Amino acid sequence: MGSVMGHKQLGARDIKSWFLPFPPEQFRRIVNTLQLPIQYLHIRSKGGTQCGGCIFNTSRDDGGRITRISSIIRPAHGSSINHSSNWGFTTTWDACTGRTTAILDGMTKHDVKDLKDYLKAASPLLRHPLALPEILLHMIQVHLNERIRAPEEEAFFKWERKTGISRINASPEDNARNIWDWKFPEFTSATNAANKFNTTICYLTRRFAFATQLAKRQLELLKELESFKFVNADIEKEIRNASWSRKERLQNRIYQLETYEHQVHCMGERNKNLVTVLYTVLSQKDSSTQVAIARAVRIDSTFMRTIAYLTLVFLPGAYIATIFGMNFFGFDSQTRRLVVSDTFWHYWVVNVPFTLAVMLVWKVLVLREQERARKEAEGRGSNEAAEEGHDGALEGTQGRGMGSKELLRSLKGLRKRIGKDSGVVEEREVDENV
Repeated sequence: MGSVMGHKQLGARDIKSWFLPFPPEQFRRIVNTLQLPIQYLHIRSKGGTQCGGCIFNTSRDDGGRITRISSIIRPAHGSSINHSSNWGFTTTWDACTGRTTAILDGMTKHDVKDLKDYLKAASPLLRHPLALPEILLHMIQVHLNERIRAPEEEAFFKWERKTGISRINASPEDNARNIWDWKFPEFTSATNAANKFNTTICYLTRRFAFATQLAKRQLELLKELESFKFVNADIEKEIRNASWSRKERLQNRIYQLETYEHQVHCMGERNKNLVTVLYTVLSQKDSSTQVAIARAVRIDSTFMRTIAYLTLVFLPGAYIATIFGMNFFGFDSQTRRLVVSDTFWHYWVVNVPFTLAVMLVWKVLVLREQERARKEAEGRGSNEAAEEGHDGALEGTQGRGMGSKELLRSLKGLRKRIGKDSGVVEEREVDENV
């Protein structure tokens, strides 16, 4: 007997990890009625949310014979849109009847269809206590490998071929071109894809490790079952007869899961290489741009120097021509000589003070700017000293077991020292209850 539950919008939007299909008290009554492990409520909602969890329990009669085997399998919660996600399973196997009661929570319609197919194919072996847990393990493995790892790796290989670092040449549909000819948006897209793939790698590393641990735990329990006594002798015989084939399957599955883990690790190294290539090429292209800018600036500076040289050559002559073009000078046609006006001194009386005033204003502005820069530098130094003094006061308090009065004096001294460093001494009352 089983119950499959899921949110009505499962697959359409991501559901919070603590979602329960029923109110907690009602869910608790359902679990108790079906004689399922009560720990499932905790592991389903909080205990195994992001890391996963796996529990197997046995119940025995007074003679020490197995009457019930219960299990809780909680895959780590993930996106139900991008990769789907099986949320949690709990089962109880009855040793008298060989029947399994289960709650399968958070399965999509596609997962339910696959489960029905697996149950139909394994119907002769369903009386085994690990039949349903092994099917669920298989579904977790297929979900991780076929729905996540393979498609994500294929998308990553496409970027590898585009950058030219893959052992396989790019195909026409890749629209690949030399990475040195890429524009900035292409680097942005490739970097975003690499960062997302790195997150997927971390996700798969954790998930495959959980699946491997689950397979190893089932293998350990299978070995333990060989030494157990059951209330139903026929079922005990069936378990012993099917033990060797199930053991081989679990050992093969562990090997395959470890292979997937190693593959994910290798993909992580390849992704690091891709990120390194992207940043190296982008840095070199940026350096080339900086060199081009420097060349342009150099050309501009050449023009500016030319203008400065011309100014130095013609400015004295222009200044002299300006002076002689004033009304302070005249030409006596009789004596054919240059005549200087008696008011020529007015020019120097106006020009010299005005020039000195302009230079004085410029000097004041320069000094004000220097003073502001000096104060900013001192302010930064005061803040650093205050932080160091605060850390020192805390360390002294922790190291010596400082009392409240001693701590108060230390804080007052620290405040005065901070005020003195910043050029302002503030006197404030400190609460005696600090």
